[in-house]
Order: sequence, then C-alpha cells, then structure tokens
Amino acid sequence: MLPDFTAEVQDLTNIKNILKKNADSIKWSFIFTFILGLAAHAFQFLNMNASHDFAIEIFSNRERHHYQIALGRVLEPFYKKFTGSDTSMPWTAGCIAIVWIALAVFLTSKMLHLNKKHEIFIVSGIFVTNQTVLCIVATYIPWLGADMFAMLCAVTAAFIWRIATENKKYLLIPIGALITAISLGLYQSFITVTIVLVMICCIAALLEGRKSLGIFTDGLCAIGMILGG
Repeated sequence: MLPDFTAEVQDLTNIKNILKKNADSIKWSFIFTFILGLAAHAFQFLNMNASHDFAIEIFSNRERHHYQIALGRVLEPFYKKFTGSDTSMPWTAGCIAIVWIALAVFLTSKMLHLNKKHEIFIVSGIFVTNQTVLCIVATYIPWLGADMFAMLCAVTAAFIWRIATENKKYLLIPIGALITAISLGLYQSFITVTIVLVMICCIAALLEGRKSLGIFTDGLCAIGMILGG
C-alpha cells in the first residue's frame, strides 16, 4: 500500500515529533550505512596515497576550484567552504559522505514505505556499494562529500515531490526545484537518482490501481520540478 504523507506534512513544524516517529528508521539507516560503508570503503578512507584526480588536488598549482566550476559544478566551492572540507583527509571525507548517504537511505526508505530492517539494509547496500559510489571513492575522494551531498539533494527532491503530489501541496514543488538545482550545481549525474525514484513511485502507484490520469499529472509535476532546477 502506498504511504500516506498527510501526517508528515502536518508535522513539518514539529521536528521533535518527526524524529521520534521515525527514530527506528533513522537509527537503522545510519547503522547499516556505517557498517556497509566501512566494509566497502575503509580501504580507501584509511589510505593516504594520492591517486587519479586526488593527485591533481594535492600537487597541481592551478586554482583548486576552477576545474570543478568549468565542469558545471558551480556550488562545489561553496559546499567546501560551508562544511570546512576544503582541505580534508580521506577519512574525514569518508565520514561526512557516510552521513549524507545514511540520510538518503532514510528518505528513500520512507518514500518507498520500506520500514523493516532487512528492507532498510537492502536500500543501504544499494546506495553504499553501487558502481558510481565505488568509483568516486576510488578516484575522486576529495569531492566525495560534495558528490554524496548532491545525491542526498537528489533524493530529497524526489521525497518533496512525493509529499507534494500525495497531499496536493503543489506549492512544495518549487522547493523541490531549488533542491534539484543544488544537486545539479554539485554533481549533475545524480539527477538520474531523482528520475529513477519518481519512476519507481509511479510504477508502484499503477500497481496499486491508482488512476493513470492522476499518475500522469504527478509525472508532469516531477518534470516541471526537474526542469525548474
């Protein structure tokens, strides 16, 4: 059965109630993500040898952020300034990245109505060990935190879209567009995460027997949100 987000919308002004209501999901999202994250990536988090673009970040004399800005990642300097991660070690980048991934796991599990431990474990495994994350950890670890925050923003945008369409709160769509823009400004590739989550929700709605016109309208809202970003 599709999740009803009415209670979440009513509780948006009460963070304490939200945290209490979702305490178990948050706890297991963090536990599973940290365990799987360390199992999969500790070899690189604890490795001080520079490799691939990591070497450029350390040894190049060029302006550090110009390369990222030239690739369209215009918010990367602001992220590093805001988080104080402009000069970070692999283990610090790894720790903050795992926090972002754990939050993404929680939002995804909530959005897809996956509340059982084994379901959260599977979602965590998909996020932590997918090929994109493996490649970023292995070769682009100075930007790991920013890239995982971009992924979190992509998931958050889909989550907001889900709340907006389920509860007819369409004024939330511009907020989703803004968060999509932040994700794109950090790492463009993770827009696919938003798209895939929207598709999964729409397919689930069809399987639940919802009217196709309503699902089509929801899809148009998602397209508008993404294009707005």
